[in-house]
Amino acid sequence: MNKLFATCLLSLALLPACASSGTTHYFSNRGGDLVDIVRGHVIAGAAIGARVEATRFFSAGYLWEDNAWAGGLHNRAVGSWRESIVSWGILLGQHDEVRMVGVPKVSGDYGWFMGNDRGFRAAQPDNPLDLLSLRGTVALALGLDLELRVGEAIDFVLGIFTLDPSGDDRH
Repeated sequence: MNKLFATCLLSLALLPACASSGTTHYFSNRGGDLVDIVRGHVIAGAAIGARVEATRFFSAGYLWEDNAWAGGLHNRAVGSWRESIVSWGILLGQHDEVRMVGVPKVSGDYGWFMGNDRGFRAAQPDNPLDLLSLRGTVALALGLDLELRVGEAIDFVLGIFTLDPSGDDRH
C-alpha cells in the first residue's frame, strides 16, 4: 500500500509539468509523426497507369496524370488538389510532380533524373528516412495512390525517446 501511495504522490508532484508547452509539443509531434506514416489519396480525371515502388530508389510501372482531381491525406493534412504527374520505373524510376494546384507538393520530385540534372534526386534531401517508402498507384480515370512510409514509422518510434531523425518536430 505504501508503494502505491508513494507512486500516486510522485505522479501528482509531476502533473504540473504535463501542462508545459514542451509536453504539448511532445504529444503534438508524436501525433504528427504517427500521421506521417501513411499517405493516400483518390484520383479522378485524366489519369492512367499502374506503378509500385520499393523505396524511392526502385520502381516498376508507369503513371500519367494531367490536371486530375485528387483528394485525401497528404503532408499531415486532409484536403483536395489538382495534380499533373509523370511517374515511371523499370527497376530504377522517377516521380515528377509536374504541377500541383492547392498544395505545394504531395511527395515531391524524386528518383533517377536524366539530362542536365543527371543522377538521383531525393524529395527530402535533409530527411534520409523518406527514402524508405513503399508506394502503389493505379488509375484509369479513377485511381488510388497509397504510400507506406517506413522511415516515418522509425521516426515515430525514435520520437518516443525524443529523437527526431526526420527533423520535422517542433520544439
